[in-house]
Amino acid sequence: MAKTYLNTVKYEIKAKFEIQGIVDKHDIIGAIFGQSEGLLGEDMDLKELQQSGKIGRIEVNSEIQMGKTVGTLIAPSSMDTVKTSMLAASIESVDKVGPYESKFEIEKIEDSRATKRTALAERAKQLLQKLTEEMPQSHELAQEIVGEKRAAGLVEFGKEKLPAGPEAEASEEIIVVEGRADVLNLLKSNVKNVIGMNGAKISQDIVDLSKSKRITVFVDGDRGGDMIARQLIQTANIEFVAKAPDGKEVEELVRKEILLSLSRKIPAAMFSFNREPENREFTPRPRRFERRPFGNTRGRRELGRPSGGRRPFRDNHRPRNNDYGPRMNFRENNFEQNNFDHGFEPKPVPRIEDIRSEASPEETQKFGPIMQQLQNSLKARFLDEQNNTIKEVSVRDMLKEMQETQNSKAVVFDGIVTKRLVDAAEQKNINYLVGVKKGRIENSEKVKVVTIC
Repeated sequence: MAKTYLNTVKYEIKAKFEIQGIVDKHDIIGAIFGQSEGLLGEDMDLKELQQSGKIGRIEVNSEIQMGKTVGTLIAPSSMDTVKTSMLAASIESVDKVGPYESKFEIEKIEDSRATKRTALAERAKQLLQKLTEEMPQSHELAQEIVGEKRAAGLVEFGKEKLPAGPEAEASEEIIVVEGRADVLNLLKSNVKNVIGMNGAKISQDIVDLSKSKRITVFVDGDRGGDMIARQLIQTANIEFVAKAPDGKEVEELVRKEILLSLSRKIPAAMFSFNREPENREFTPRPRRFERRPFGNTRGRRELGRPSGGRRPFRDNHRPRNNDYGPRMNFRENNFEQNNFDHGFEPKPVPRIEDIRSEASPEETQKFGPIMQQLQNSLKARFLDEQNNTIKEVSVRDMLKEMQETQNSKAVVFDGIVTKRLVDAAEQKNINYLVGVKKGRIENSEKVKVVTIC
């Protein structure tokens, strides 16, 4: 019985045929074997080649068209190029199938190993890239070892056993952070005079320590960090306040960011006096001007300063403290009791109906609450037809997620609508793009751009 498979397929002979009548597949195979018998000698007989495993099963795909049989065939071969070409020529010499005339034409002889080599090369690239990504660099490995060694110096401080660095008790200056993870991160960066709190809970150990040490509070760069810093200022004797960059936590910072944040620390009194950017806004007093006499058009000058450009009271008179009003006592714990006019007014929380937008009332009612939730978050939400959230991602990943997300009909995000986003939304059949502002884009017939701020 003839072999129907090959251990190694080197080449594939692909041919097309046309037979002037209706025949079956076995008639076509029989005609090829019959007419090539003895044509190229015994060593090239198709039966012998198939029994010895040098050619595989010949596959025939045929169909009937207007009384004719047309189709294609594939003959796999493990022989060399010369014998494979001779085999292809013998197939092309078949001119009759049964009683009907036929025409066979070789389309190409394909090297199956070339396709396999291409697939192997692509897979090798993927494996190499994965190996390169997972392999750590020598300096990263060294930093990790040093960081773990420094983190091993974690000790417990006080009655509440707060996490602390080895130099926390002996040092004159102490850095207070929010939790254990923050302490470990600072120890990895070789900052050892650090003590952690139990989250937002103010420990009595910290209060007692502030009476004899100089305390610097180091908090996260978010609203929660501001609240913890103010609570500590009201409770303990805090001298300085340092903050992580906006949107980052202390435990995420690298050594360079930690040292930079600590170098930018400010006095606790200034922090408590000035820091409320989310709920207050500064309204400067209007400046008064007067025109120069005699039609001089060189401009205006501000009242209260001589025309020579010098500041008043520089040399002849130095004002006493009372000239500037009452002296500010920055050591006071409660600044609400000082009757100073800071120039700040509370900013009301906007209602949905008061939101400024270029949207219709229905669109404002539909997307306004979602935009309020995303305010200052740099996030984006993908919504379906019922306005349900499919996923929430960062704005910087929005373009990539837009190409991968299915069944999304609206995208609401805390950012600017650009042409690239509109083009991507058109390709994914997204109906609405809702942002804070609109860039220089043309109107789209498929995507409705809505701005709500």
